[in-house]
Amino acid sequence: MSDGGGGKKVGGAGYQKGGQYRKQAYNNNATGAEVFAGSCAKLKGSILDCGQPHHAESHSKSLEAITNHVRVNFREGVYVARTIAMETLVPVPRPVAVLGDDGAASTDVMDVAILNSEIKNYVSRKVTYVTSLGQAYGLVWGQCTPNMRANLEALTSFNDMKSKEDLLELLKSIKSRVFNFDQNKSLPDALISATDALAKFHQSETMRDEVFLEKYKSYYEVLTHSGGRLGDIQQ
Repeated sequence: MSDGGGGKKVGGAGYQKGGQYRKQAYNNNATGAEVFAGSCAKLKGSILDCGQPHHAESHSKSLEAITNHVRVNFREGVYVARTIAMETLVPVPRPVAVLGDDGAASTDVMDVAILNSEIKNYVSRKVTYVTSLGQAYGLVWGQCTPNMRANLEALTSFNDMKSKEDLLELLKSIKSRVFNFDQNKSLPDALISATDALAKFHQSETMRDEVFLEKYKSYYEVLTHSGGRLGDIQQ
């Protein structure tokens, strides 16, 4: 199956709007108590939570698992996965006309026929890509713990984000909650909080280099997402 031209089909009622993976939301631990494991059984407990220091470290691992799942299982999964990983839209590439010697689009019958076919295919793939973005929103939301969902639902932007199934806004909002950036604060207070969090972050003796870099990058992205700049931080 083509990774860029469709990928594996996403099927089943679990991917339908409003009913994402609810049957697999909880597992029993060794004591028999229910523990939230996320709504997608294939992700094996790669959940998104906030409120504790270790959630920052697990965030990147869970997001990586979600990204890999999307890449393999979603139509146009390569581009949706890149969108998640880069937190910016990475759409299906548009077709490009063959240029003639004069620099204008070729009028050769074969070139025109090929371009028209590529345009038709592109339109279909773009529709699929947009649909998959909405499905990815449902997947990510399904991996959010009740605690994370409560935090997200308290945001002033939540209803708009939910109605649009805005995947990028959801990802940025989750990261903001993981790293304690309060989007409901006034902009000046929010910038101070984000700047202070990055300025105070340091690598402990037991923290692995790759963990430090990942967490530093996340703190930095929260700062820039809030409108701050690295140059604003005073040590």
